[in-house]
Amino acid sequence: PSRRPASVPQARMHKYYAYIMTHGAHTLYVGMTNDLERRVREHKLKLIPRFTSKYNITMLVWSGRGRRRLI
Repeated sequence: PSRRPASVPQARMHKYYAYIMTHGAHTLYVGMTNDLERRVREHKLKLIPRFTSKYNITMLVWSGRGRRRLI
């Protein structure tokens, strides 16, 4: 059985994903989410009118999963 580190409360032991997306040129976007599939879909459909929709950030190039939020 896996055990959580004593210093991390039960409520914070969620899966988090760090990810990098691009549009194929020289612009990268680095993000963090607890639902990678939903977040990539939001980027691709430009549902949040900010940086990623302005620069057409739609291609996932890397993702990694962890048990604690990094920031």
